[in-house]
Amino acid sequence: IDAVEAWEFTTGDKEVVIAILDTGIELQHSDLKSKIVAGFDFVNSDADAQDDNGHGTSVAGIVGAVTDNHEGIAGVCWDCTLLPVKVLDATNFGFYSWWAKGIRFSVEQHADVITMSLGGSAFSQSLKNTVDFAYDNGVVLVSITHNFGNDAVYYPGGFDNVITVGATDMNDKRWTNSNFGSHLDVVAPGVGILTTKKAGAYSRWTGTSQAAAHVAGLAALLLSLKPELTPAQVREIIEQTAEDGVGL
Repeated sequence: IDAVEAWEFTTGDKEVVIAILDTGIELQHSDLKSKIVAGFDFVNSDADAQDDNGHGTSVAGIVGAVTDNHEGIAGVCWDCTLLPVKVLDATNFGFYSWWAKGIRFSVEQHADVITMSLGGSAFSQSLKNTVDFAYDNGVVLVSITHNFGNDAVYYPGGFDNVITVGATDMNDKRWTNSNFGSHLDVVAPGVGILTTKKAGAYSRWTGTSQAAAHVAGLAALLLSLKPELTPAQVREIIEQTAEDGVGL
């Protein structure tokens, strides 16, 4: 993804906040804790957004793990701030109502980017309205296509105002289980990605969630360079400068 080249221009800005709507984040992970601000747990309705699954921690590490600290991994946006918003439970399940509350909370906390590695098959006008609310407030929203290897649409990834991401493998080919279709905006690396894990460890993860995390980090780098960019402009830059591996 040319991250090393990007870091010659910026490694991020702590004023740029990335909300991680997921299972929470391992709050005491040594490669993350200095980046995290107070979030919220909409599963248990409290202020403790601790990760009890591990999925959210994997996403957070890719987005913005501390870098050049002689430990662990490099995050895409080194110096950006992470906002943990727990909207999925220990089994990786969540209601649309939790997701909508998480999006609104992220807007209220002045998030610049919201990454949502989650999806449901049913259309929801209420969820769409909340996504549109965030978009209208200048927030870049990133989500996944899902991991079923078909062209089924999952929400919020199916909404127009969301950058929807599929996954590629180490050969820049579509990962077999990555969903595809006309609602997809870009693809990014999602196979065997080394990232942060619960209990202060590291492990490799595979999925469109890990791909979306790369794109969320990229969006944050762009906003670190040019905070005046609108969500539409961020999307356009990401799409127009991506390598075309598909063609007409």
